[in-house]
Amino acid sequence: MTAINPALWVKDAFGEFASLSKSVYPNVMLDPVNPIRFPTDFEAAKAASAQRAATSMAAADAALGMRDDAGVRRAGNVTFILSDSVWTDVRYKKAGQVLRIKPFSDAYFKVLELQPDLRDAFSIGDRAIIAGRSMAIELTPVGVERLSDRDLQMLRDRW
Repeated sequence: MTAINPALWVKDAFGEFASLSKSVYPNVMLDPVNPIRFPTDFEAAKAASAQRAATSMAAADAALGMRDDAGVRRAGNVTFILSDSVWTDVRYKKAGQVLRIKPFSDAYFKVLELQPDLRDAFSIGDRAIIAGRSMAIELTPVGVERLSDRDLQMLRDRW
């Protein structure tokens, strides 16, 4: 049996139309300091699958193992951080007008009627600040119980 030297037979078989390819395998795979590691973790694959199947951001966070007790929560498409016992929308900037309403008051339910997309955000708790386009709504025990015409106009124009 004779050993075949590829450096010789490729040139003989294909002439100038072929050359040996150089493998990057020795440079990548055999590097003892930083070898390539392929994903073999079945639990990571399960978590990725659960995250892809999530139908809400909260479900995606749960799939990643994020817990609500870390001072960060999601309600609908809003992310909140807990600051001084108030859940504050991360988009909130202290500049601008703030409509302060009392939770579960007539004003609270009127805002939900006018802006149904706030249902999830309002579910975060009785103390919260939710940022809008150019205003914010704060849920606070000292907030208004009824919306004035000015408040309603501000909601229409600025939310």
